[in-house]
Amino acid sequence: MLTRVFGIVTFFGLMHWEPSAHAYALVVPPGQSVSLKDETAIIIWDEPRKIEHFIRRATFQSSANDFGFLVPTPTVPEISVVEPGLFDRIEAFVREQTSKYMVMQRALRLRGALGGLSDGGGAVVVISQKRVGAY
Repeated sequence: MLTRVFGIVTFFGLMHWEPSAHAYALVVPPGQSVSLKDETAIIIWDEPRKIEHFIRRATFQSSANDFGFLVPTPTVPEISVVEPGLFDRIEAFVREQTSKYMVMQRALRLRGALGGLSDGGGAVVVISQKRVGAY
């Protein structure tokens, strides 16, 4: 066990770690650089199994051949590769749903502007007005 810990300490001792305010850390060899350029995540809660699936797609720009991407997790994660088109399908689905929502919102505003949305609730009553900061 001591050998393994020493090996890990030696490995990290040879690497240059730049702390940041992110919930992850990038570890690169001295004199090299790496930056996270783009990141997309899908988070799914599996209620019956009580498992959170955190699926991440990240794009890095680096001058190093190898680097470390450290992410703290509450338990030991299972790491695997997802099918290549997953994020594209999710993005297409979200775009479609957003488009449907926007069409519905426009229709409801138009209907309301024409007087078609009357539930007998009466006019809007302003309870108070307050200036917050410079806004």
